[in-house]
Amino acid sequence: MYVTSQGNYASFFIKKDDKINEKILRVTLAKIIAKLEKYPTIIRCHKSYIVNTNYITDIFEMQEVIY
Repeated sequence: MYVTSQGNYASFFIKKDDKINEKILRVTLAKIIAKLEKYPTIIRCHKSYIVNTNYITDIFEMQEVIY
């Protein structure tokens, strides 16, 4: 479904049998996205996130203004 990153570690969130499981690997997002570039529905949407757009059901704007 999606991947998050903190430094050289990536957390893969994978849906299987209506459950979401997390797998943590020591790999950068740059290396992951290079291996997945042939899949057009998998995109890097932020410096710390890769998502499979097949799982996006809604997009909304969150805006917080601090004065």
